[in-house]
Amino acid sequence: MKKLFTTILVISFTLTIQSQNVYQGNFFIGSNSSFNMSTTQQFSVKIDGEAVDSDLLDDTKYTNTNLGLSGGYFIADYLAVGISVDYASAKVSSGSTSTSSSNITYSALLRYYIGGVAFVEGSYGSVSNLDSSIDGPKVSSMHGKVGASIFLTDEVAFTPSVTYQLVSTNADYLNVENISVISNLMIGAGITVYL
Repeated sequence: MKKLFTTILVISFTLTIQSQNVYQGNFFIGSNSSFNMSTTQQFSVKIDGEAVDSDLLDDTKYTNTNLGLSGGYFIADYLAVGISVDYASAKVSSGSTSTSSSNITYSALLRYYIGGVAFVEGSYGSVSNLDSSIDGPKVSSMHGKVGASIFLTDEVAFTPSVTYQLVSTNADYLNVENISVISNLMIGAGITVYL
């Protein structure tokens, strides 16, 4: 069984490497998505040895959905520069109340292919909140991504990836400056077309 798995893996990578289109002068257009749901639930809290009423315990649920579109130009073999637009929607529910928000991130990216199959990518961008018509905090995002292009045809690839993202918020309200950083680890997948 181990030999069969190894043989299939070697054949897949051989076919994938022969199907690549990651050379200077080519373009790529890709889409990706990820979904995340998590729950925070406290089972008991004691203050000075006394149990807190169970109605006051946290039972918050978080749901996040991300959709993205990216495109780039290969300035050298295996090296592409490009842009990406990502839409993120978040919903937080606790008890009978819930809130939601959404934003769009515009980023510049740099992607390098290793062996024409695996890639590493970095990007930096600005986040725009879609829920507010007033000036909000300054929010920026940067991420590092590793993934693979599993070519289905000569031009189309399935691209699973893992992304580590940092979102920095700088808010200044009534002379109080609040700086926060949120980190996310996301597993996603998409389709990329190479032209």
